[in-house]
Parts: sequence; C-alpha cells; structure tokens
Amino acid sequence: MACAEDLTSILANLNSSSSSVRLEAIRKLRGSQYRSRTQVLAPLLNTLRTDTAFLNREYAADILAQHADPRGRQSVIETFTDPQFVNSHEAAADSLKRVKSSAVKQAFMSSAEHANQSVRRIVAQGLGNFVSDPNVVTKLKEMVNADSYSLAREYAATSIANLPASQAVPLLAEILGNPQSKGRAEAAYGLRQTRSELAIPSLLTVLSDPNIDVRRNAIRGLENYKQRANVFEAFLNAVKTEPDSYAKSMLLDSILQSSDPRVLEIARAHIASNDHSVQRHAIEALKRAGDKSDLIGLIALLSDRDESVRSNAYDAIRAILNRLKRDDPFRTRLSQCLPRVSYVPYSNGTREAALLMDVLLGGFGMYSSAASGNRRMVGRLAPEAVTALQGVVRELLREEDPYAD
Repeated sequence: MACAEDLTSILANLNSSSSSVRLEAIRKLRGSQYRSRTQVLAPLLNTLRTDTAFLNREYAADILAQHADPRGRQSVIETFTDPQFVNSHEAAADSLKRVKSSAVKQAFMSSAEHANQSVRRIVAQGLGNFVSDPNVVTKLKEMVNADSYSLAREYAATSIANLPASQAVPLLAEILGNPQSKGRAEAAYGLRQTRSELAIPSLLTVLSDPNIDVRRNAIRGLENYKQRANVFEAFLNAVKTEPDSYAKSMLLDSILQSSDPRVLEIARAHIASNDHSVQRHAIEALKRAGDKSDLIGLIALLSDRDESVRSNAYDAIRAILNRLKRDDPFRTRLSQCLPRVSYVPYSNGTREAALLMDVLLGGFGMYSSAASGNRRMVGRLAPEAVTALQGVVRELLREEDPYAD
C-alpha cells in the first residue's frame, strides 16, 4: 500500500508547474521498481507529448521505450510519427535509436527527410541497426550524398561503415568520387571508420583533394598503414604541398615515425617546430638515426622552457653519442674540450657546465637531484652554456670536415 501511495505522489508531481519537480518525478520513475507498472504509461506519454522541457520529454520517452509493456514503446513510435507532436520527435527518436524492431526501422525510414536536423542525425544513427536491409543502405547513401546537415551525413556514413568492409568500402568510395555529393568529407570519414585495408586505394586518391575535411579524414584513415611503401610515399609527396597546418602536422607525425632514411632531413627541419607533437617525433627520429651533425640543433633544445623537450633532446644526444665507438676521435676530442667550457654557467647559477659534457659522453651530470617517481628532471641550460657547447661541437665537426657547415 505504501508503494502505491508513493507512486501516486510521484505521478501527481508530473503535473507540477515546476520543471525541476517534474524532472525529479521522472527520475524516480526510472527506477526498476516502476518499469513494469502500467499506471505510469499514460502520465509519461502525456509528459513526452506536452512537457515544455526537452530533458523531461527525453527521460519520459526513454522510460516508455524500455518499459516492460510493449504499449510503452508503441506509444513512443506513434508520437514520433505524428506531426502534431513535432516538438517531441527528437526525444522520441533518441529513445528509439537503439531499438531493433521492424516498426522502428519503418518509422526511421519515413523520417529521413525530417525538417529537424537533429532528428535526421538520430535517424541516420538508428538506421545503422538495420544495414542488412538493402533499402536501408540505399536510404543512408542518399543521406550521405544530399543531407544539408553535416552530422546527419557523418552518422549516415558511419552506419554504412557498420557493413562488412567488402560492402561498405565500394559504397563509400562511390560517394567520395562523386564531385556533386555534399558528403564527400563524410564518405572519407566512413572509409576511415571501416579500419580496412580495402579503403587504402580510395583514401590515397584524395590526399590532394581541394576539400580540407576530405584530406584530413584521408590522412587519419591512412595513419594505421603509414609503414606501407605506397602510403609513406604518398605522405611524403602530400606534405610538400599541404597548405593546412593541422593536416600537415598529421602528415609529419606519421612520416617522422618511419625508419626510412629520408625522414632524417625532414626531422632536422622540424626539431624546433612550434607543433609539440611534430617536434617530439622529429627528435625521436634523430634519436633513432641521427649523426654527429645533429648535435648542434639538439643542444639548442637543452635551454627550452619545456622540460619534456629538454628530456627528449637529452635522450637523442645520448643515443647519437652512444652509437660512436669509445675510441672515436670525435668522442676523444670532445672529452679534451671539457676545460674550455667549464666557466660557462648553468641557468641555476652553478659553474659546472663541464658536467654537461660528461653527460654527453655517457654520464649523468645533467640530471637535477629533483626526482619525480622514476623520472629524473632535465635541468635547463643558460643560453651561454648552449652557445659554448654548440661552438665546441661545431669546431670538432670542422676538424673532421673543413667544409662542413
């Protein structure tokens, strides 16, 4: 009896003049103890159709769509397809998008050109549950090609991507190749979402597309295949002419992770990049395969304000010098030059720049005593220390090759 009285009180609050009171009542009705109570159906349907607050309508629709009594879901479908309840269509559609029933499929198919763009977006998403039906796929393809709302096109393309790749790729590639389509960028996005090797040829063809969103999606879709020779070559060519800074950054991020020897020149040109990700990959490329000539540029980064940049540069310097043999003349001469830079101060005021040289030769003098877990922080060098160290390295490089820069 107490539970019935509680339910009566809750239902009465659905008619409150306060939106927050109505919302609190609806939230209580979401409890599992009320999911099978038929008394809630009519009041919730009234809320869905007449409440002025969208969140209240949305919660009411969600309860009805999941109610144990099938009449709850049917009432939501009827609300969604009834023009007189147009203000409730979005809430109703959102509650049905995860429901797999022929009635929902039919309702969504008939609403693919709904005047409300948010409803079309939800319809495109919900139809992804029914892509085994060729008619649904045709409708989704029409939406990608022609819908005026970019998110509706994107969700439609994603729904097509739910098909097996052997079916999805040709459909999306056809849209991508249609210059009249509004959804070429979304088709590229869909191809990216397939995560299939079958999409590679289509995505490669649009790396120089005039549409920036097409290019960005193509780059993202090809990133997982950057080690493939044809993709890497295409990225190398695209980065030379890419006018968009963000797209260029994406290309460089992928290129710089390659072990191809041509990457070194690109890395050298970008170790001082303002794009942190590009700079990090450039430094890592030099760490993998850089030579003595790269020390000058890397030493410059030891005065960077960003500790992670200094740390990455330090690791790259260590890696380059560790690749030299112990009896390498460059290494020997570097050790002999320690006294010449001992007077140059660190930024923290000490006069132990010689310790840095010791670090470069394999010691740990550069690390500060402040430790964070297992990570030791790399101290920042004063510009004078950097200049002195660069001068020493530059002189030693000239000794080896008088014509070196």
